[in-house]
Amino acid sequence: MELISGFSKLSKSEKIAWLCSQCDNQDLAQVFSKFIHQDNRLQKNLDGFSENTLSNFYFPYGVTPNFLLNGKTYAVPMVTEESSVVAASSKAAKFWHTRGGFHAEMVKTNKVGHIHFYWQGPSEKLLNFFQEKREELIQSVEPILEKMKSRGGGLRNVWLKNFTDQEENYYQI
Repeated sequence: MELISGFSKLSKSEKIAWLCSQCDNQDLAQVFSKFIHQDNRLQKNLDGFSENTLSNFYFPYGVTPNFLLNGKTYAVPMVTEESSVVAASSKAAKFWHTRGGFHAEMVKTNKVGHIHFYWQGPSEKLLNFFQEKREELIQSVEPILEKMKSRGGGLRNVWLKNFTDQEENYYQI
């Protein structure tokens, strides 16, 4: 996408035409038109709720152009009634676009999930039980992880953490 100045000054149809040309997708105009309210007065009110409104999405559906991310410029859809958010976002995107934009990289894809619980018995008993059942627990979730595994993910490890030094009877898996 190219840098654009004065986007907020364009008419709705000009904004949509610009976005369609930048995305090389003329079908976008038809998609946006499907969500325009039939009552023109009501649609005008909806358009007034936010900046750069193109359509509706239960809230006004606007767009923030000029987001430069990793060398590629994007128009970011925003569904909000808060026009100052869209306006500030647009201004910031344009400001940073001229200064090299934003750069992001994926450092790792591991996600950590927690189960928090209280155990009122002896810590050793819980630890021994967990050690006994750990492999069984891992195997029991295998059927629901097939799709994750096919994409290179899945369960990597399970461990028990003792937080009783911070809160009485408090543990985490």
